[in-house]
Amino acid sequence: MATGEPDFDIFENSEDYFQNEALIDAIPHPYNANFCYRTENPDFKHNLDLMNLCKNFVVFLEKLQAAYANDTTKYSKYIEYLNFWLTYKSTATGKSDDYITKFYEFIQNNYKAFPPDGELKRKIYHIKGKSFNNMSIL
Repeated sequence: MATGEPDFDIFENSEDYFQNEALIDAIPHPYNANFCYRTENPDFKHNLDLMNLCKNFVVFLEKLQAAYANDTTKYSKYIEYLNFWLTYKSTATGKSDDYITKFYEFIQNNYKAFPPDGELKRKIYHIKGKSFNNMSIL
């Protein structure tokens, strides 16, 4: 799985991202998130919290993509923010780093928005250790 250096400028437009995050529950379950609830997935089929987090990630990503599709300046960092958001939410579950890394791999391998050579594949990864701690402080 690809990893990169965290971008601390992602918080510049966080108020806008918070407003969009608040709308997640108001959006109906999208078809694109059905993969999150696959029962044949042995690692996550008994973890409803992670299944719901997966669905919320899909909803949040698609909401931000639609809202900022034509704006390449102000909101160009929404993917990086979403990566931090997913790491924050998955870390809050109390699962191990290895388990969370598997969760990221599950999303990358099953969500159609992740083509093998696409931007999301490079920018959505499990932020670990000191990098995540430094970002959390901000």
